[in-house]
Amino acid sequence: MTTRETWVNTLCRLVEVGSVTGSELEAAFPRHLQALLSEQAYFAAHPDAITLHPTGDGREVLTALFRPAGPRRTDTVVLLAHYDVVGVEDYGPRAALAFSPVRLTGVLREHPQDLPPDARQDLHSGRFLFGRGVMDMKAGLASEVALLEEAGTGTFRPEGNLLLLAVPDEEVNSVGMRSALDALLDLARAHDLIYRLVLNTEPVFPRLPGDRQPYLYTGSMGKILAGFYCLGQVSHVGESLSGLNANTMAAALTMALEWHPALVQHYRDETTPPPTNLLQFGLSERYSVQMPFRAVTLTNVLTYDRPLADVLAALRSIAEHAASRLMAEYQEAVHRAGAGQGAVRDIRVWTWQDLRRAAESRVGTAAVASAIAGALASWPGDERARAVGVVDTLAALIPAEAPLMVLFLAPPYYPAVNFSEQPLVSRVVDAANRALTDAGLLAYRPQAFYGGLSDLSFVGDPTPPAVRALLEETMPGWGTLYDIPLSAGVFRDTPGLNIGPIGFDAHQATERVDVDFAVAGLLPALRAAVREALTAVPG
Repeated sequence: MTTRETWVNTLCRLVEVGSVTGSELEAAFPRHLQALLSEQAYFAAHPDAITLHPTGDGREVLTALFRPAGPRRTDTVVLLAHYDVVGVEDYGPRAALAFSPVRLTGVLREHPQDLPPDARQDLHSGRFLFGRGVMDMKAGLASEVALLEEAGTGTFRPEGNLLLLAVPDEEVNSVGMRSALDALLDLARAHDLIYRLVLNTEPVFPRLPGDRQPYLYTGSMGKILAGFYCLGQVSHVGESLSGLNANTMAAALTMALEWHPALVQHYRDETTPPPTNLLQFGLSERYSVQMPFRAVTLTNVLTYDRPLADVLAALRSIAEHAASRLMAEYQEAVHRAGAGQGAVRDIRVWTWQDLRRAAESRVGTAAVASAIAGALASWPGDERARAVGVVDTLAALIPAEAPLMVLFLAPPYYPAVNFSEQPLVSRVVDAANRALTDAGLLAYRPQAFYGGLSDLSFVGDPTPPAVRALLEETMPGWGTLYDIPLSAGVFRDTPGLNIGPIGFDAHQATERVDVDFAVAGLLPALRAAVREALTAVPG
């Protein structure tokens, strides 16, 4: 079985490739992982079992298929992990050590006063390694690599196949997982595979500060990035009551949406984190004494099982109340100035489809389609910027309709999934926890939804036709900027869950992982989960 030394060596080899999302090392990482796997006896003898699948943007998904000797089996467990990590700017002068866990941990032992009390306590325990990606999520990937090696050497004998799926870009748009769905469909057809379970190994997230209870997750939260494009009424700043500032409109929306209880969702004893703003910006290209009349605000909204249509309706209602309050403040300012009535008409709240229909009525369907295509092709920036560019391009066709707040969705979209009621998942959870208690460790406490976003969102049947139709109506550039392939149906009857390592402070300079638990707890739990998934009658 895997030793502590072997596991730490694997983890460090994975971490030392600083695969920050969007970097050259992220693009290079699959080749490093392929080389590491090729050192295992099984993959040295079966090099064709490792495949690199292009994502279309210079990155690659890696799959590695282990099949036990003897009669060929179809039942397969997918071992899922992402290999990208966030940047290291937060490490300050120690950024050069962030991808060297042993060295960084040694330096911290010499300067424990630099750590907050909880991290200092973990450092002194001798159980933890510090570094970027050790928790999120290369500890999980290292454990999956270890499981494959155990299967290849016969120290662990699964009653079916194991398929490692290592993907990029989980930290931004999940390009890797979404593009991997086509590859998984091709693999299933080529090798006669039936995917019984997807095991993700994202780390445990504390529910509250100081929480040390280990959790496993039988699903994953969803996410929408709710955008509002604000089209104000133009005026000279010397006549500020003759117009309406789009930046002010965006600010009013941002404050109205922040932490709004109507956008918080509940499931049993679980609650989504409240919404919070991620981006707010004006679209003026240069300084001017013309009042800004184009601005955008983008708010992160996390979801459980509430229908998307209901969430969109709640967003529109909040925006309408914010618009009404803002107009009341405007009229009060007009009265204070001694004017009888303001020159600005009431703000209307539209959807992206309302805007598109108004533009088509003004210039025609063909002209609007051409304008959208042009914006998608030429607007600078990432997927979010280009989605905003599409809305801005159409708003420019109807300036007389101002002032407007236009609701749209920006990429990415993550469906919420919950497999807690699946009999197979319940049996797998019980088997994993028996392995922990047999080892004298505290059992995982099951939670329906993972505490962060994960690629598990694309398992099962997360986007039925009605949801896809609503996304197409609400997200500018759907199908070009962002899409969930129809090949997602490869997992339509496949449940998933997350069983991962214990760690703390993901995306912080104190990120760390409990090495002892990974070897003595996580690996036995994963072995038990795989055995149960491959021997139990699917249900």
